[in-house]
Amino acid sequence: MSEILKGIELVKALSLAFGPTGCEGEVRELIYSQIKDLGAEIKKDKMGNMCALLKGTLPENERKTI
Repeated sequence: MSEILKGIELVKALSLAFGPTGCEGEVRELIYSQIKDLGAEIKKDKMGNMCALLKGTLPENERKTI
Protein backbone atom coordinates (compact mmCIF):
# COMPACT_ATOMS: atom_id res chain seq x y z
CA MET A 1 0.00 0.00 0.00
CA SER A 2 1.40 3.43 -0.89
CA GLU A 3 2.15 6.02 1.78
CA ILE A 4 -0.66 8.22 0.44
CA LEU A 5 -3.21 5.41 0.77
CA LYS A 6 -1.96 4.64 4.28
CA GLY A 7 -2.45 8.30 5.17
CA ILE A 8 -5.94 8.35 3.69
CA GLU A 9 -6.88 5.20 5.62
CA LEU A 10 -5.56 6.75 8.86
CA VAL A 11 -7.55 9.95 8.32
CA LYS A 12 -10.65 7.86 7.58
CA ALA A 13 -10.14 5.75 10.73
CA LEU A 14 -9.62 8.88 12.87
CA SER A 15 -12.72 10.49 11.37
CA LEU A 16 -14.85 7.44 12.11
CA ALA A 17 -13.51 6.85 15.64
CA PHE A 18 -15.90 7.61 18.50
CA GLY A 19 -14.54 10.63 20.36
CA PRO A 20 -17.00 13.19 21.68
CA THR A 21 -15.86 15.54 24.44
CA GLY A 22 -14.90 13.54 27.50
CA CYS A 23 -14.87 10.20 25.66
CA GLU A 24 -11.79 10.45 23.45
CA GLY A 25 -10.35 7.07 24.47
CA GLU A 26 -10.95 5.39 21.12
CA VAL A 27 -9.22 8.22 19.25
CA ARG A 28 -6.33 8.24 21.74
CA GLU A 29 -5.82 4.49 21.39
CA LEU A 30 -5.88 4.73 17.60
CA ILE A 31 -3.21 7.43 17.65
CA TYR A 32 -1.17 5.45 20.18
CA SER A 33 -1.30 2.33 17.99
CA GLN A 34 0.13 4.36 15.09
CA ILE A 35 3.02 6.00 16.99
CA LYS A 36 4.03 3.47 19.66
CA ASP A 37 6.75 1.86 17.52
CA LEU A 38 8.36 5.13 16.37
CA GLY A 39 10.53 5.48 19.46
CA ALA A 40 8.67 8.51 20.78
CA GLU A 41 8.35 9.31 24.46
CA ILE A 42 4.59 9.04 25.07
CA LYS A 43 2.86 10.33 28.21
CA LYS A 44 -0.76 10.43 29.29
CA ASP A 45 -1.94 12.70 32.09
CA LYS A 46 -4.78 12.30 34.60
CA MET A 47 -7.20 14.09 32.27
CA GLY A 48 -6.51 11.65 29.42
CA ASN A 49 -4.40 14.02 27.33
CA MET A 50 -1.62 12.33 25.39
CA CYS A 51 1.67 13.98 24.52
CA ALA A 52 4.34 12.42 22.30
CA LEU A 53 7.89 13.65 21.81
CA LEU A 54 10.00 12.28 18.99
CA LYS A 55 13.54 13.61 19.21
CA GLY A 56 15.23 14.61 16.00
CA THR A 57 18.71 13.80 14.82
CA LEU A 58 19.91 17.15 13.45
CA PRO A 59 23.30 18.35 14.66
CA GLU A 60 22.92 21.04 17.33
CA ASN A 61 24.21 23.80 15.02
CA GLU A 62 21.37 23.08 12.53
CA ARG A 63 18.50 23.03 15.06
CA LYS A 64 15.92 25.79 15.18
CA THR A 65 13.91 26.85 18.18
CA ILE A 66 10.33 27.89 17.61
